[in-house]
Parts: sequence; C-alpha cells; structure tokens
Amino acid sequence: MVEFREVASDDVAAAHALEAASFPTDEAATIAQLEQRLADAGAYFLGAYVDGAIVGFANGTLLPERAVTTEALLAHDPDGSFLCIHSVVVAASHRRQGFASQMLRAYIARVVDAQLSCTNMIALAHVQALLLVAKPALVQLYVAVGFRVTRLSPVVHGRDAWLELIFDSTPARRVGVAQVDAFARRPFEGNPAAVVVLTPQQFDAPGAAHWMQLVALERNLSETAFVTPIAAAEFRLRWFKPAKEVDICGHATLAAAHTLYEDGHCAESSPIRFYTRSKA
Repeated sequence: MVEFREVASDDVAAAHALEAASFPTDEAATIAQLEQRLADAGAYFLGAYVDGAIVGFANGTLLPERAVTTEALLAHDPDGSFLCIHSVVVAASHRRQGFASQMLRAYIARVVDAQLSCTNMIALAHVQALLLVAKPALVQLYVAVGFRVTRLSPVVHGRDAWLELIFDSTPARRVGVAQVDAFARRPFEGNPAAVVVLTPQQFDAPGAAHWMQLVALERNLSETAFVTPIAAAEFRLRWFKPAKEVDICGHATLAAAHTLYEDGHCAESSPIRFYTRSKA
C-alpha cells in the first residue's frame, strides 16, 4: 500500500538517488538542491512510500509570478502565490502502475485542502496556481490530472525544449457530481446513482454528513455515493438516499468504481477496495 507524506530529511539521499536515476545529468537536481528545497519549502516536498521506503516524490517552491522563468527556478519566495513543481519522480520498479498520477493527485489535493481549511484570507489565496515545465512526451500525464498547456517555455534546462503547464486552484475547490447508470447496456437505462469524489479533508470536515445528505436530497436519485482516497486503489465510501444514509448499496458502489476508473483516480488494472460503515 502506498502512503503519501512529507519527505523527511533522512530520506533526501534516497530521493536524490531516484532523481539521478530518472533525469539526464544536466537536468537532475543535486542533493544540495533537494536539501535546500526541503529546508525552504518542506510542506511542498511530498514523498510516496511503500513499506516505509521512498519510491517516488514531487517537490516545488513558491514563485512571485504566474510564469516559470530560469531565474525564478533558482529561489523560493515564501510570499509567492504560485507553486512551481520541480521534480516528479517514480522509481523504475514502480512505473506504469499509476503511481505518478496518484502522487500528482495527492500533491494537488494537499495544496487545495490547505486552502479549503484556512480561515485566514491571506493564506487562503496563498497558492493561486501550480506551475511546471514538461517535455512534450510527458504532457499527457499532467493534462490527465488537471493541468493545461499555456506556452512553449522560455526556460533553458538541459538540451530539450519544454512546455509550460498550469493547474488553477480556484476551479479545483469546486466539488463535481457525476451521474452513472449502473447495469446499463445503452444510454438512459439501468439504475442511476450520483457519485461525488472528495478529498479526505472534505470527507471528514465538520458537518460533512449533513452536507452529503443535502446533496443527496438535491440530486433526488435513489442513492448518492461519496468517496475519498485512502491510498492507491483504496477508498472510503458512504451512501445517502434523499432522506437518510444507508449501510450498503450495490449499484451506487459500481457507479463509484466506474467514476474512479473513468476519471483516472485509480489505475484500471488495480482492483478497488472500499471501506464503509460496515467495514471493507
């Protein structure tokens, strides 16, 4: 099971080994650069751990402007409103298993959650967007988790050209609702259910159950499912009818699984495990 958490200083050497194995020499960060990023912006240095060992990480620093430049990449501005992701790295042994997408989603959710939970208006607007530069071959990975391409980057880093991408935080705060027809062979058949994917903080927020009940009432379907990730391919799940919460619902569970696979929250090759009030 993969766990996402802030990278500890003891893991920087292992993180650097992953970095060096993943990038050409003229692109890889040095161990000193990783140590500096951890010291300056540790909250934005997220690791993926399996059995206690780091198998991937993403890190970033804050910029004052909504654009990535060579100069801006060299320093961290603690008052900056734009988070620039420097590295997204996964160990070779764990690639092509959905780890990078899961880690990016966890990284984004960490930033969005911090904004959602903050009552200080200055801090609420602290990270307005996430930025990064990527080679064309990797653009689809970032687009799949919500980034969009803005321009050919002016950054000179190594030999290759880079594209600049952005993820706007404001739309990410909005909660979407999907409607899925389970057991259907063609459109407008089957058993309809609504599915709402939440961050863990939204799922456990004070008053969340009351809010879920109101959403289910507004959707007015037989069931509305609410899910949130625990780890890769593991999710908590609650079902609500328009009038009350229920302990189990088969077609809404299928609808939730379909949504998680279809929207890229889980690798299609991975069986999903749900945890509910009646356990797993």
